[in-house]
Amino acid sequence: MEGAPQGQLPLKAASILVVDDEPFYASLVERILKQAGYANITTLNDAREVAELHAARDFDLILLDVHMPHLSGLEVIERLKAVEQHDYVPVIVMTGDSEIETRFAALAAGAKDFLVKPPRKEEMLSRIRNLLEVRLLTRENEAERDRFQQLLRNILPGHVIDRLNKGEANIVDNCNDVAILFADLVGFSSVCAKLDSQIIVDDLNKIFLAIDRLADAHRIEKIKTVGDAYMAASGLTGEDPEHFGRMADFAVAVMAEIETLQPRLSHPYSFRIGIERGPLIAGVLRGLRSVFDVWGDTVNAAARLQSASTPGKITVSKHFADALDGRFDLELRGELDLRGVGSTEAFFLLPRRG
Repeated sequence: MEGAPQGQLPLKAASILVVDDEPFYASLVERILKQAGYANITTLNDAREVAELHAARDFDLILLDVHMPHLSGLEVIERLKAVEQHDYVPVIVMTGDSEIETRFAALAAGAKDFLVKPPRKEEMLSRIRNLLEVRLLTRENEAERDRFQQLLRNILPGHVIDRLNKGEANIVDNCNDVAILFADLVGFSSVCAKLDSQIIVDDLNKIFLAIDRLADAHRIEKIKTVGDAYMAASGLTGEDPEHFGRMADFAVAVMAEIETLQPRLSHPYSFRIGIERGPLIAGVLRGLRSVFDVWGDTVNAAARLQSASTPGKITVSKHFADALDGRFDLELRGELDLRGVGSTEAFFLLPRRG
């Protein structure tokens, strides 16, 4: 916009499509717009091409004749609605029809304003300016909303964001049968004492970004990272009975990924992983920095299994192993005395059979 704050789209840079089967009127409107400083003008004489062109170009404003052969302006508006990417359909209809009903019909169909042909220059420019200001502000709001949603996706699970968007304020769930995974880098404290801090952070970024991508691919919910530990869950929504297998596949993939990453890391890192299954509480803690977290004995047991695991191994409880229904190879680890949990029969998880 002219005189607009820095970062706001200039009004005269808006893309405008002029549609009229009479080349004279299309040329007249184009000439008036260019004289007023609008440089991004496209003219079209065949109404049948409007929807496809708008789908490809996403115009900021369309000036559309009502009475045209092959396809009327009202029919064009209906087609535009099917391809429109935004809530605001940017159409000004142009008509030489003196019947007021024609204009009302166009507005009812979804047009935002109308002009009488032949258009008066000052009136046309004023109406175009008003609608373009609304259009560009709408797009800025949409871009801001998209940035906000992306920020939420970086810190909260998708199903939680959906509930927040629907107006749910306090999100607390009692989940009956969830899988919880803890993955911890072996000997990380001693590594920190030897390497430069920037190198440490670069290594963690590479490792955790790779695990994030694996979690997304296996539809596993990342809960958080704490120092050099990674926490994830599956089955929080209770809708997928196969989530235990996905969690097992994810754990195996994490172990393979850390080996793949070794040439790009400054130190030969390895993971210990522990997985438990059971009920827990999940919810959003509200504050200056709202976070999604999980609590309960299942979480504690998964953390203890991770601590009791060995480098390069995935230790799972018998309870979790039973949920895999023989689809994965398992190596008996034996009874583990887990602090705060008690005696637990455990296995080393191996890759999926076959």
